[in-house]
Amino acid sequence: MNYAEVDPDVRMMLAFQEGDETAFEALYRNHRLPVYRFCYRILRRQDQAEEAAQEVFVRVYRSRERYRPTARFKTWLYRMATNLCLNETRRASFTKEVAGMEGPEPQASENRGPLRLIQAQELAEAIEIALDKLPERQRVAVVLARYQGCTLAEISAVLDLSVGGVKALLHRARDTLRSELQPYLPDKQGKEAG
Repeated sequence: MNYAEVDPDVRMMLAFQEGDETAFEALYRNHRLPVYRFCYRILRRQDQAEEAAQEVFVRVYRSRERYRPTARFKTWLYRMATNLCLNETRRASFTKEVAGMEGPEPQASENRGPLRLIQAQELAEAIEIALDKLPERQRVAVVLARYQGCTLAEISAVLDLSVGGVKALLHRARDTLRSELQPYLPDKQGKEAG
């Protein structure tokens, strides 16, 4: 497949490879926030996520001469981010501190009272804690699927697994998350009895 025909980001990376600095700036502008969010969900510390996201783009910049469009740009980018984050978690082997970790910022809304806002914050924190408990590859697969909007094929390419392997990872992760988040799930009366 000629990815330059179907992926505008591949075309921008190829333009950057040819010397168009504005193409790199556009790639950075379009992907910096999603890459930061991805890194944060894996590393769980704002300072490390910021540093990792910056390093991803430094590597993109330095890779311009070697870049070959063998996949969609997003797949190549997230493979780089995944490898960087997993190496960081292994190298640092930092202690996970639930207290003091920043969770996703709840969205303010006029129709949400303080109780609903607190409940949303508690759920967001519970989800983050449950994600932290997942094995690395399961966490990466969930973050790519749920938060980055990647397809099974893209996750397969990022993790270098078959699509079936990705499905199995996601299935195990969902089972674990469902178990961890049971107190927050709506009561399913009558569904189990049957």
